[in-house]
Amino acid sequence: MAVILLIVTGGALGWLASILFRVDDTHGITANIIVGVTGAVVSGLVICPMIGGSNVLAGQYGPFALVVSVLGSAGLLALFQVARNTAIR
Repeated sequence: MAVILLIVTGGALGWLASILFRVDDTHGITANIIVGVTGAVVSGLVICPMIGGSNVLAGQYGPFALVVSVLGSAGLLALFQVARNTAIR
């Protein structure tokens, strides 16, 4: 059940990060889920231990954990966009 909740939350977080960066939605829901889940994992493993607090990986879906996960997803999406734009040129 926790995996399904992480996938649904990751999809929402990836979608929110794509809205924040005003990315064209050509990559679809699958990329949103991948970016959201990966961003939540990265932020849960890297950002949360540095600043303290709850994270989504521990099953804690509080406001702090969601904000940190959105920031992790947005950062991952920014790296994804830079890599995609560099590969095109």
